[in-house]
Amino acid sequence: LFGGDQYAARDAPFSEPCMDPARIRAFFVHPGAARTGVGCVLLARCENEARARGHRSAELMSTLPGVDFYRAC
Repeated sequence: LFGGDQYAARDAPFSEPCMDPARIRAFFVHPGAARTGVGCVLLARCENEARARGHRSAELMSTLPGVDFYRAC
């Protein structure tokens, strides 16, 4: 899990699990995989990996259409 790299010439250091939330920067599945459950499986894997690395919280930003997906998972 890495920190952000949205600024020019900025390092993308590892996040500090005890202090920083895990962050999902982008999350997509192929349109053919939509509504098959694969997205929820991938999200669960991300959550489990973050937890295994010591993160106690996670954050992400979503478009409004994505909110229902995250709530369903």
